[in-house]
Amino acid sequence: MERENTKLASGEIKINPSLVEQALRSPEVATTIAIVGTVVAIVLALRDDWSLTVATLACSFALSVPGPIINFYARRLREQYELDSKRLREQHEIELLTSRKKLEEINERNAEATEALHKYVHRARDCAAQFVSTYELLLTKSAKGETDSTKCEGEFRKLIRGDFLRPMLEEMLRVFYPLVPHNANLWAAIRELQPDADGKHYYRTIVRAGAVNQDRAVTSEPVLETDGLPSHLRREHSQGSGIVLLSKKRPSDKWRATKNDERNEDVDVMAGPIFLKRTLVPEMIMILYLNSPRAGALSDEHKVYMKCCTDVLSMFFNTISSVMVMEFHAHLPKTT
Repeated sequence: MERENTKLASGEIKINPSLVEQALRSPEVATTIAIVGTVVAIVLALRDDWSLTVATLACSFALSVPGPIINFYARRLREQYELDSKRLREQHEIELLTSRKKLEEINERNAEATEALHKYVHRARDCAAQFVSTYELLLTKSAKGETDSTKCEGEFRKLIRGDFLRPMLEEMLRVFYPLVPHNANLWAAIRELQPDADGKHYYRTIVRAGAVNQDRAVTSEPVLETDGLPSHLRREHSQGSGIVLLSKKRPSDKWRATKNDERNEDVDVMAGPIFLKRTLVPEMIMILYLNSPRAGALSDEHKVYMKCCTDVLSMFFNTISSVMVMEFHAHLPKTT
């Protein structure tokens, strides 16, 4: 034993301070120190050595009491840390799962919109072939004297509105419904450029589809080609944009207010031009509208889809127009 004490004093045996600290914080060690210190203090008290008694009790208290207290709070802190860590891990897992589900939902909605856009383009292609045959048949009747050319053109325009434009608008709404909030209503419309008795040209609504009150037709107002939205669309098209998105508050240089605005059925409006290129200067023959009564339902992210829809309609009317001209000349009486 004396030899071990000598090694300890000479530094050959080193004591790990952390082990000593850990031992002092142990409840068993603290209890042992307290018991031993109390016994020693009693013995010293019986010998009337009160100064040593007080010193012994003080040392016993200093060695035994702080350790368990520190250990208690350390254990509480460790438990709280483990609970917080577990809660943070669970929260992170939930956020990760939510983000993954949102991404999957976005991908599904985009895929649904793309598929609807594919059908929209196919309908335009199929209708182009169908209406070319229809127009050729009408011209043949006109050439035989079965109907006049004015009636022929009117009948053809009626077919274009009812059998083509309305179904195309319905197909277009199927493109956008997956892209907007679930509870947002949508409706679409087309205004056509038409001459008036005063010699000016106005855009008048010729067809509507979707979640809209058809009574709008009763109070619908024409828009002069140089006013509001038509003028704004031409400016945007000249700058390479072409698609505009307007909210409820619209400046007069971008929108001419009408009575139907009071219905609040078009709080959000997205519009695009439909051009016919019969000359070197394209003519904006129609305006395609996508509307929603819900503010914020439409966004800039939807513009690329709207651009595709207007381009398809422009392609359709340019194709039909070219074929109509060729068919018309083919059915003219031959001169010698």
